[in-house]
Amino acid sequence: MEGSFFKEMPKFKTPEEELDYLRAHVAKREEELIGLGHIEHTKENAIGEVIEEYKNVPAEKAVHESNIINKKEAEGIVLQLKPEPHDIVMEELLGIVITKGIKNALSVVEAMGNPHIDDDFHRVLVQYLKTGQVALDFREDSPVYKSLNMTLFEITLPPPEDEADKSKGFKEFIGAMEQFYAGMQSISIGKNNEKENYFTLEVALQNKSDEVIVYAGIPNKHISLFEKQILAFYHNAKIREVTDDYNIFNENGGSVGAYASFTQRAVMPIKTYDNIEHDPMNPILNVFSKLKTSGEGAAIQIVIAPAGDKFIDEFHKILDDVKSGTSVKHADDNFYKFNKAFLKAGKDLFFGHKEKKEEENKEKYMKGRRAVDEGAVEKIGNKIKSTIMKANIRIIASGDSKERAEAVLREIESSFNQFSEAASNSFVFEQLSGSDLKKLFHDFSYRTFSSDKTLPMNLKELASVFHFPVGIGSQPQLKEAKAGIAPVPIEMGTEGIVLGVNSYRGRDTDIHMAPAGHRQDEHYAQYDNSRYQEWGRVLLS
Repeated sequence: MEGSFFKEMPKFKTPEEELDYLRAHVAKREEELIGLGHIEHTKENAIGEVIEEYKNVPAEKAVHESNIINKKEAEGIVLQLKPEPHDIVMEELLGIVITKGIKNALSVVEAMGNPHIDDDFHRVLVQYLKTGQVALDFREDSPVYKSLNMTLFEITLPPPEDEADKSKGFKEFIGAMEQFYAGMQSISIGKNNEKENYFTLEVALQNKSDEVIVYAGIPNKHISLFEKQILAFYHNAKIREVTDDYNIFNENGGSVGAYASFTQRAVMPIKTYDNIEHDPMNPILNVFSKLKTSGEGAAIQIVIAPAGDKFIDEFHKILDDVKSGTSVKHADDNFYKFNKAFLKAGKDLFFGHKEKKEEENKEKYMKGRRAVDEGAVEKIGNKIKSTIMKANIRIIASGDSKERAEAVLREIESSFNQFSEAASNSFVFEQLSGSDLKKLFHDFSYRTFSSDKTLPMNLKELASVFHFPVGIGSQPQLKEAKAGIAPVPIEMGTEGIVLGVNSYRGRDTDIHMAPAGHRQDEHYAQYDNSRYQEWGRVLLS
């Protein structure tokens, strides 16, 4: 190679400038190789030589200071992403992000039709965006923007230690979950959250793992709210950001998925924890505990969006009709299907249509009247006792074969039978196929909200179906906090070697060992045995 291409190079402010510069030098080197008599693979050889030399150029010489990823950031990105068999594919896709943009990269992934790669690419893309090296070219309220601006957390709780906690029944723990859901409504924007801001709660056992883990996907701008809500009601909870997203898909096997819906009108409630004699999470977690460590994975994902008073107002009107003798079915139809008829009636009145037509409309409206169903009145009253939120419930299962995945899916679905309430409501699951299944896998991996799969559920229903497993309900494979949690002692210094990080109530604090010259025996003599125990808890937490 004739000298160095990079002796007098500019500092690049954008990836595009860098690529243009490198392409020009590749073309120049290709001409040199041809001039020297090289005919075969000249372009590939030119690229290799240019890149090899470019590796030796210090970043501060090639990149504008505003765009340099420092050593700590680079190491952080590497450490946050576990090696995957598809990492070469991920590198190529990331190259498309840099050169062609995120949208084009997502289109390529969609065309590949591989849910495992789709899930992995979401993991890589989220972490890459967090470096701040690329901006999102999507509207802030678009599904993709919301998906890529979320952070995944792992939530673990220690088993109860003191007698007060042990004496609490599971219903008391689940009651705290209702308050958590109520507090999370603050992510809403507008009266009824028209832009559908949301968060997710998930329980999963990923392929090639033996731990069942509870996760939460939270919008980046609401992480502080989430941490405060968790710690307000579960003060011993450990919250850890998950930079290496889980993947349940067996790429060499089969994967299936389903959405939950109600068997009856949404105004009728399912059975809730106050009428169940066991912790409802136990049967659900029990299914996960039976899965094989390798080759099988499964997840339940609940996507939750505040809805303001939308459903409360609608269900109140339906309740009024039921109280006047209309069946639940007809009352529901009258509200949701006859709105256009009411508008038409207004037009008829304005244009002076005949009275006979009005009487026909009235007769149609009166259809379905009978004696008041007091049981339905009571049940609807229970449904609207607390705030109602929108929810998607997704179940995904993967195994060595499609048949095995379907068997796992059916077992998880059957665990929801405990929420069936006679003469009221229950869950039914729709297993998807073809392009619908492909979309379900994508929406699951990217944690997007599906408006067409909405289940209106009140706080008690949500808490019954999904709450943080704690206390008497823990399962052998459920990941729990292994040690107690304590804050960093106030007296601990901020200088010296970093021994570790203490995570307490959502805040990370470095644990330092002071330089030898600053450590004095008389200082440590102040600490009794209990203080040493607290230090141990800090370092282990």
